[in-house]
Amino acid sequence: LANIGKIYNEQYVASPEALAKEELFSKALYYYFKALKMDEELGEKGGIAKLLGNIGYLFSSQKKYRKAEEYLLKALALCKNIGVQDHEWQILEYLSALYEKTNRHALALEHYKNAMILKDTLFNEEKNKELTRKEMNYEFDKKEAVSEAEHKKEIEKQKAIAEEKNRKQKIITFSVVGGLVLVLVFAAFIFRSLRITRKQKIIIEEQKKSVEMKQKEILDSIYYARRIQKALLPSEKYIGRNLK
Repeated sequence: LANIGKIYNEQYVASPEALAKEELFSKALYYYFKALKMDEELGEKGGIAKLLGNIGYLFSSQKKYRKAEEYLLKALALCKNIGVQDHEWQILEYLSALYEKTNRHALALEHYKNAMILKDTLFNEEKNKELTRKEMNYEFDKKEAVSEAEHKKEIEKQKAIAEEKNRKQKIITFSVVGGLVLVLVFAAFIFRSLRITRKQKIIIEEQKKSVEMKQKEILDSIYYARRIQKALLPSEKYIGRNLK
């Protein structure tokens, strides 16, 4: 509601037509008072002070200086009471302009000086706040950078540990695979040796059998020849007896 009143107020100041100005003035005043009533019911003193100042400025722009001064002084007193300095310096400027228009130059100068002092104070405070904000942001950014660096370092550390673990796992895997390969090669070599040995044994056994058969044949021949010899030749006793 206050913002709607402000829009009509701005249109009132900008409008060149007298009839339009009256209508815009009435609308601005209507919304300002409606908003003021709600702020008073809610106890929003900051909003009340601001609206009193806007109403005073609106009356001043219509050259209703007595009413304007009444509302502006109420607004100034409330601003001082609740310590709303950012509204207070604006009210002081409105009053300075009003006193200038009503030829009260001493009051105009006094309120203007007070407005400038307050404005400078607020400006310095804002600068200090801005400087504090920058310092806080710098400290925050620095902490964030340190935290990020530490986090990055921790990630790198974890990555290095993981890589080392992976490397060891690979060594173990390769060792196991290599061991299995060696076992398989050794087993194949033993199996081959056993096969060769078995073949050689079979060959030796066959050769042995062959030798044994030949030996038997030879022995059989010898025995046979001996039997023939015994059958054909006289015995030793016969020879011995006849030789005598």
